[in-house]
Amino acid sequence: MMKTIFLITFLLLAINSVGQNYQNYYKLCNSSDSLAYLGLYKQALDTLETAFEAVDVVHSRNYIDAYHLAIKLKQYDKAVKYGKKAIIISGNKNIIRTKSSKDFRKSIYYSSIIDSCDYFVQIFNDRVNHTFQDKIDSLYYIDQRIVRKNRSVRGNYNINKDELPINRFDLDSSNWSVFHRLVQEYGFPSEENVGYESYRKACILIIHNLRISGYEKYHDEYFNYITLGYYLPTNVVLWYEQYNMNVLGQTFFTTWDKNISEENIQRIDSNRRKFNLKGMNSIELSRDGLSMVSKW
Repeated sequence: MMKTIFLITFLLLAINSVGQNYQNYYKLCNSSDSLAYLGLYKQALDTLETAFEAVDVVHSRNYIDAYHLAIKLKQYDKAVKYGKKAIIISGNKNIIRTKSSKDFRKSIYYSSIIDSCDYFVQIFNDRVNHTFQDKIDSLYYIDQRIVRKNRSVRGNYNINKDELPINRFDLDSSNWSVFHRLVQEYGFPSEENVGYESYRKACILIIHNLRISGYEKYHDEYFNYITLGYYLPTNVVLWYEQYNMNVLGQTFFTTWDKNISEENIQRIDSNRRKFNLKGMNSIELSRDGLSMVSKW
């Protein structure tokens, strides 16, 4: 019964997204980065704005790109517009602070957005699912503090250490079981649903499980969340590459196997573009392909 409900819900979401071209949105955002790299700031901003028109929900990272481009073009009214949107979707009021352009930072435009940050954050808080945020935070605490002993992660949780398994990495599977059940209940933890910080934590939980053999049955579902605009293509790279290398014995997105032959570069480029990632022309290779540094 639950599987049937999930399938119906997912189909409705997919139908609703037909009018929203996230495939084209991703491509336009990538193209904008390329234009900005070439110093063509006006064309880059125009391209981003075209991308924004195609979808209902824009990711904060792209609003921030538009924010910085508008500042470079001295279109400060647009900078305020996109800075505001970035805070409201992400919940992070520090996202608009910039070291670039003293003129902008000294302007009334910058003062107005800084003065309104708390108001924008309140709009964010009125929208997001706080119950889902709290549950993601608790799973992240287990993942980082209990399993991986990352002492920089703090939380007010009472953990009975006597009940923990001898191999604490066994908690990854129980964490995933709870997380995936939450996704069925609340939807994917997109930036719109839970804000950037909770989205980031959810991405880490996904990485630690979907890279492992035996979790292939979830792959298509999570790839579909990219199409729906909930899950960014760049956040898939690490776990799917680890899955391909560790389970299938091959690379998919990278040259981490040090195979930089023309044929392999073409294969990787094709794979990246299928997942709406930037092509290999955006990357500078060194150390026989072990190092892949993005140019734009």
